[in-house]
Amino acid sequence: VSKGEEELLLSCSDIRQRLIESSNKLQDLSVAHTSRSNKTLSTLESSIASSKEKMAAMVSSASEALYAARNTQSQARAAHDELIQQWKVSSLDASNYIEYRSKDESK
Repeated sequence: VSKGEEELLLSCSDIRQRLIESSNKLQDLSVAHTSRSNKTLSTLESSIASSKEKMAAMVSSASEALYAARNTQSQARAAHDELIQQWKVSSLDASNYIEYRSKDESK
């Protein structure tokens, strides 16, 4: 019986030692996984922040371009309005002059 107990004790000690080794390997894997996960999360957060900055710059650039286009369009519209107004005045002046000359010649 003593020999059986001794073999059982050795077997349990061997199993215990293998469990300790497996536990240590699992702990090392867990530490490595945590480290890589943290590094991946940090890289992801950095990429997201960079993307947000680029998007904000792109939106700002588009807004500035639209504002400049609106101003250019307003200036062109004002110039056209001024030209039309000058043409109108010139046409009225010419019409009045023609009418005046016509009346003057009919006398």
